[in-house]
Amino acid sequence: MDATAHLEGLRHELISRGWKADIRRTDRRVALRVRNPTQPRLTDDIVCDGEVFRWPWGQGIGPVGEVTGVAERVMYVLREVGE
Repeated sequence: MDATAHLEGLRHELISRGWKADIRRTDRRVALRVRNPTQPRLTDDIVCDGEVFRWPWGQGIGPVGEVTGVAERVMYVLREVGE
């Protein structure tokens, strides 16, 4: 699978949990924009190199085979304090 397909899989996982997620395409890359549904200002992009999901600055979140764990990590990072 290519990076876009992996991002789509993560998108579906996050949406099934009630989060907002959209694929964004730019000239340079494809990214998944994720938003906390209760705090829309808590948002970030997720990218994929085909093997690992990463934050836009390059830090790994988790391998593409662990979509559930990656979704949980993303939700944890973008949570509202006190959630």
